[in-house]
Amino acid sequence: MISVSSTNVERDHSGGDSVPSLLPVFVAHVYVSEHRDSRKIDSKYPNQDLKYFKLKFNCIRGGLVCPQGTAKRKTSTLKIDCPAHIYLRATPDGRNLEIRSLNVSHNHEISEELFRHLPQQRKLPPEVREQAKVLLDLDVNKKLLQQKLQRDTGKIVTLKDLSNLAAQDKRSNDLGEAVTLLQDKYDVDIEILKEEDTFVGLFIQTLKMKNIFENFPEFLAFDATYKLLSMNMSTFIFLV
Repeated sequence: MISVSSTNVERDHSGGDSVPSLLPVFVAHVYVSEHRDSRKIDSKYPNQDLKYFKLKFNCIRGGLVCPQGTAKRKTSTLKIDCPAHIYLRATPDGRNLEIRSLNVSHNHEISEELFRHLPQQRKLPPEVREQAKVLLDLDVNKKLLQQKLQRDTGKIVTLKDLSNLAAQDKRSNDLGEAVTLLQDKYDVDIEILKEEDTFVGLFIQTLKMKNIFENFPEFLAFDATYKLLSMNMSTFIFLV
């Protein structure tokens, strides 16, 4: 277990960074990653290079989940009330930040590998994200892109991360536009099934389908075709 006193982790800081320059390294070293509480500096403090008056980082597994209602549905959570944290506050003269409270004793197993897989640690820099989006738009091999990003950034990058990144610019799919296209181009009858403004299903019938159903009303068959949407969601199309 790592033991650190509040006097040997840059107790004072008067530079222009929002937090002590050593703090991000220390945060990663003791696996304290969740920014839980902060308050920005105000005009009464002389050092306006300081961004925060107080700042607290907690372990990602700190705190407890408080369930609401009487539902008994099983849910999973990382929260197990881990006490590990780092708390910094401006000095009375407002010129520096100092560590007021420090606890690096976790109540659970910690490892660098698990820490690197947390979503907060996997987050890519903005410029790298934009470059990855361009490559994804060109339909590059995701596995090769994953390897390149991990090699260039040193971060863990999952294929799911890349799928989510590719889907970000495609989430504006408009159901109304799809209905208009089907009606104008294919001259179909359409019924949309909704529950409280939530899309549930889409019924489509062409003229040929109407004629077949009228000629053979005693025969009814269902077929399901597995497809993948642009967001990698599976869907089943039932053909009647």
